[in-house]
Amino acid sequence: MEIEKVDPVDRIMFKGVDFSGLDLRSVHLYQCDLTEANLSKCKILGAVLSTCRLEKTILTDIKLDDVKWTDAIHEIQCLWKGTNEWNRSRIADVPIVMVGVSFSEAVFKGINIDDFTFSSCNLREIEISDTNPEYTSWNASDLTRAKFKGIRFFNSTFNKITMNNGQWMDVSMENGSFESGILEESSFTSVDFNNILFDDALCKSTNFENCNFKYCNFFGSDLSKAKFKNCNFENTIFTTAKLNNASMISCKMIAVDLSVADTEGLIIK
Repeated sequence: MEIEKVDPVDRIMFKGVDFSGLDLRSVHLYQCDLTEANLSKCKILGAVLSTCRLEKTILTDIKLDDVKWTDAIHEIQCLWKGTNEWNRSRIADVPIVMVGVSFSEAVFKGINIDDFTFSSCNLREIEISDTNPEYTSWNASDLTRAKFKGIRFFNSTFNKITMNNGQWMDVSMENGSFESGILEESSFTSVDFNNILFDDALCKSTNFENCNFKYCNFFGSDLSKAKFKNCNFENTIFTTAKLNNASMISCKMIAVDLSVADTEGLIIK
């Protein structure tokens, strides 16, 4: 079977495989799960290896096609070694950019991800907690079933992400955006949103409970069947948003703009 025809989520056939000493430069390993695989002394394209899941992958004396990938691969492996190793080795005030990297199912508690960019990354089922990141970008990444807990985001963007069935709990977010993101059937509990853009976001059947929205904008977003319970809205705009069959139960509203919004079936109690 050609690897391109296999969904990246199912590319697990090479976990734990011993590739040591082989020339893999023509092998289609893009976005494959290489957990605990042995690639020691292999020849491989750095651009391909950087997209793979590299938890406990053995890369001793690996031969990359270009040395420019050396630092990037080192950073990915360092993150997989855990929070303590990453925080200890992280150089202050140096931005990190990771493109197309896979950290699916990773668990990071107290991780330092300030000035960090995850672009088009596979972050499915990732769990992040107890951290206060500033200037982070998660744009166009797959955060399906991701869990965020006990986090304070500042100047962070989640534009064009896919985060179906995500879970956010005890989180605050100031100056950020979910523009054109897919947040369907996700759950936000006790989350404070301050100056956040949800423009054109898909939030169908998304649940918001005990959340605070201040200076937020849902322009053109789809909130069909979304549920808001015990939420506070202040200076929040829903202009042209779809609120079909959505519900706002026990919510407080101050300076909320629902003009031109589609409110057919909207329940407010």
